[in-house]
Amino acid sequence: MPNQIDNWIDKIKEREKKGLPLEEATSPESFWYTNDAFFQFERDSVFKNSWQYVGRSDQLINSGDYFSGDLFGLPYLVVCDEGLKAFYNICSHHATCLVEGKGRVSELKCPYHGWVYNFQGELKKIPQAGPLGKLNPKNLKLTELPLKKVGPFIFLNFGQEKKWEGNSLESVLTDYSYEDFKFVGSFKYRLKCNWKVFVDNYLDGGYHVPHMHPGLTEQIDFSSYKTVRSDCFSIQTCSSKRGNQSSKEGDFLERVEGTSSYFWLYPNFMVNLYGRWMDTNWVRPIKSDECEIIFDYFYRGTLNDELKRKSLKASEKVQEEDTLICERVQKGLESGLFFGGPYVPKFEGSMYDFHQQLMKSYLGF
Repeated sequence: MPNQIDNWIDKIKEREKKGLPLEEATSPESFWYTNDAFFQFERDSVFKNSWQYVGRSDQLINSGDYFSGDLFGLPYLVVCDEGLKAFYNICSHHATCLVEGKGRVSELKCPYHGWVYNFQGELKKIPQAGPLGKLNPKNLKLTELPLKKVGPFIFLNFGQEKKWEGNSLESVLTDYSYEDFKFVGSFKYRLKCNWKVFVDNYLDGGYHVPHMHPGLTEQIDFSSYKTVRSDCFSIQTCSSKRGNQSSKEGDFLERVEGTSSYFWLYPNFMVNLYGRWMDTNWVRPIKSDECEIIFDYFYRGTLNDELKRKSLKASEKVQEEDTLICERVQKGLESGLFFGGPYVPKFEGSMYDFHQQLMKSYLGF
C-alpha cells in the first residue's frame, strides 16, 4: 500500500521539518505503534539499518558451535571457527535454512540436498551434482553479515553496513569490569504491545518508577537520578538508599546496591548494571501489537541458590509491573483517540531522542 506509506512519510517529514525542541514537542501519533503495514516498513527503515544484538559470545566457545535466529523474517546463523562468522541462514541452492536453534557441527550441511559449506561460508560439496556447466561454486557461498563483538555481546548488521554506534557501550562495560561477569540464565516475556512501547517505558528517566515499582522505589535514591543523552544511546544512573534495610517486596536489597546504571543502545537493546548483577533486555518485534523481551542475567562473584532466587524474583516482579503498564498503553494507542502527548522535559529527554532517531531512520537519513 504505497499511498499509505507515502502519507505516513509526509506526516513524519512535517514533524521533522517543524523541529520542535523537547519542551514544545509531542510524542508520535499512534500509527507508529499500531499499524501492521507501518510495522513492516520498520524492518527496512530501522532494523536493517541498525546494528542488532543477536546473542552472547559464551554460546560460541569451540569450533563448530553455532546459534541461529530470525529477525523480521531474516534468518541468520553465527558460528565459531577461528573467530566468529555470521551468515544468512539460507542455502544458495533452494533457500533452505541450514541449521536450527543452537548446537555444534563439523560443517554447515543443508538438510534438503546435502550441500556442504565450511565455517567461512564457502561451498565445499555438491552431492551427485554431475556437470554444472559454467556454474562456479565460488559464486554460491553463503551471504556473510557484518559482525561486531562487544564484551560478551554479539551484534549483526542486516543492511548496508553503517557506522558502529556502540562505542558508548564498550565504555560502560569497561567501567564495570565486564570480564568478571558470568552468565546465569535467560528468561523470555511476551508482551501484547508494540516494541517501541517497551523502549519508551525504559527511556522515561525513571518517571514511572515511583508509581509502578513500589518495591524498587524503596531502594533507590531518586534525588541522585541522572541521565546522559545522545542520539543513539542513553545512560541513566541512580544510587541506592544506603543503610535502608526495609523493602515492601523483601528481595530488592539483594538486587540493588551501590550505583545502578541503565544503558540503552538504539534501537532495541538495554544493559542494566546493579552492583554485582548485570542483565540485558533484548526487545524483539513480533507484530505491530506484540513483542518479545529476552532477559539474560550475569553475576560477578559467587552466587548461591538463595541469592539467585531472591534476585531473579525481584527482577521478575519489576517485569510483571512493566508488562502491565505497557499493555495498558497499547490499548490506549489502539483506541484511535490518542494523537500524541507532551514530553515531561525533566524526565523524558531520552525518549524524545529515541523518537528523533526513529524519524531519521524512517526518512533514510
